[in-house]
Amino acid sequence: MDTGEKIVIPDVVRTVCHSQIVNLYTSYCEQSDFLPLSKSSLYKILSTCAASKRTCLQGLDNIASDGSEAYKTLQEIATDLHKEGAALEIDIRNKDEMTFNVASAVDQIKEWKRHIIRTINQDQSRIDLLQNLKSHQALIVMDWAMKFLPRKFREKQSDWFGQRWRNWHATVCIYKDSNSELCVSILSVDIFPIW
Repeated sequence: MDTGEKIVIPDVVRTVCHSQIVNLYTSYCEQSDFLPLSKSSLYKILSTCAASKRTCLQGLDNIASDGSEAYKTLQEIATDLHKEGAALEIDIRNKDEMTFNVASAVDQIKEWKRHIIRTINQDQSRIDLLQNLKSHQALIVMDWAMKFLPRKFREKQSDWFGQRWRNWHATVCIYKDSNSELCVSILSVDIFPIW
């Protein structure tokens, strides 16, 4: 800020495409009856803030939502290009932003595709293992389960940011009983707070 005050932007917000952040901000301002900054000012602010980039996305449940959001981003860019193309002039700042957003969206769609293929292969391997499981064998699965975040009823979004997740690590044993029926036994669930 001009006064030297720094505003911390949570990483979870900075992983979103710039156009999505601008749309969310504009929507919030409309709901709050607050006059928003211009889009060019918002893009200028976002370009000066260092964005965090997720590089390892394996195992995250939000890969599918990122992939579907990427399609939405591409549709918004196509609509914007159609509107600006009619005027035959595209602002160079918007061009750079659109190029970045298209590249990010394409990367997210490719990651989503890889995630789907990985999931199909893992599921097929698990099915093969379970179908060929002998009575003296067991399949033990040790994995990080979903992240659990305790929430208050009707919690505001501003209360949600900055909370710490609790990671669950589960160990499950799958075996066949004396009737050759598959049985599942939860061996342990450990909860690790992330500080």
